[in-house]
Amino acid sequence: MAAIPLWEYKGYDSFPAMFFGGNVTAPGMNSEPQLRFDTRHQLVGLATFGDEGMKKPEQLAAAAAGNRTGYITPAEDWQAANFRSLERYAKATPGAKAQGFFAYRQAMYALYYFNSTNYFLDNPSLLWHDDQNRICWYPYGALFNFSAPGFEDAFMEHVIEEICDEAATSGVNAAFFDGVDGLGIMPPRGAPFGTNCSMDHLNMSQQDFLDLMTAQAKVFARAAVRLNACGVWPMYSFGSAIDESISKSRGYPAAETVALDILAHSNATWSRYYEYWQVGAWGVGCGYSIDNALVESQKYGVPLTAHAYPAGSGSGGEFNTSVTYSVAAFLIVQSDYSYYAVSSVQPSCEGLARQWSDCGYLWHDEYDVKYGKPLGAAKQISKGVW
Repeated sequence: MAAIPLWEYKGYDSFPAMFFGGNVTAPGMNSEPQLRFDTRHQLVGLATFGDEGMKKPEQLAAAAAGNRTGYITPAEDWQAANFRSLERYAKATPGAKAQGFFAYRQAMYALYYFNSTNYFLDNPSLLWHDDQNRICWYPYGALFNFSAPGFEDAFMEHVIEEICDEAATSGVNAAFFDGVDGLGIMPPRGAPFGTNCSMDHLNMSQQDFLDLMTAQAKVFARAAVRLNACGVWPMYSFGSAIDESISKSRGYPAAETVALDILAHSNATWSRYYEYWQVGAWGVGCGYSIDNALVESQKYGVPLTAHAYPAGSGSGGEFNTSVTYSVAAFLIVQSDYSYYAVSSVQPSCEGLARQWSDCGYLWHDEYDVKYGKPLGAAKQISKGVW
């Protein structure tokens, strides 16, 4: 098997900028100016987003009952066509830097953008139900039940093989999985956002939570091995600290440690994707992110992909981290195959997923600096200083 990732890392020769965009409205082919902008980045991801995609519980229930009219809107062909276009453009255009091309997948629920969702709707025992036997829905799909008998094999056959097939027919050589720690927002931490399942009917104990996280991590450990075999580099999105000492100091259970250990011992190559990298002013949470990334890269050899948000990105202005600051934090923890992106809500952006859409990205002056390779592992001198 070839070494994964399939490309040589160039992140020390120039800044390892990442672009993760997508069409906010109906999907289509990227224009030449968009291709030129996308391929300035070393790592490029595409996804399909749209406000029209928010489904009501009754639509989801009807889909599970067999009425799929207007529900499954597969994006595989659109993604593959755009990735083929991106790869050709990058190879033919002087100055283009794109090497990695990653497709989007959801790690928590059966997202209606993909054909594989049909299988899970046809087999609802693989979906999460509450104690009244109601399927738990997000606005974008039904929640996976990673502990269900047969789920792991079904996920491998219908989701992971779908990605391998896509990679075989396009320029895709990486895959981003959204919400690999998404179960962390389930009880006992809090109510799942957007789900119709009542907190009163979930009945999850601390051990139930840990068991569910363990089952999910085992699925993605196996997925990483298979994806590597078909030439794909998995990028797993975790929003929380997953080193045990850091998790405990934040008051979280050590479930993320369970996930990290399982994934790290899979003998596969993957990346930890930090959503909301360094969000907020300098504080204990930002420090934990740096601590955590250092543990992961030095102890486990896991690189990071950091997605930051600049000042004013949130609806309430809560994302008040400057680009310069978050780039500096990224450089502290940079290792081979580490990448960085920053996106925001631009005035011209419309739609729900503006921070993840094409118009949410700009080219920043910080990207034009050649920082070089770290001289050694970062060491903390005092609180907030490395």
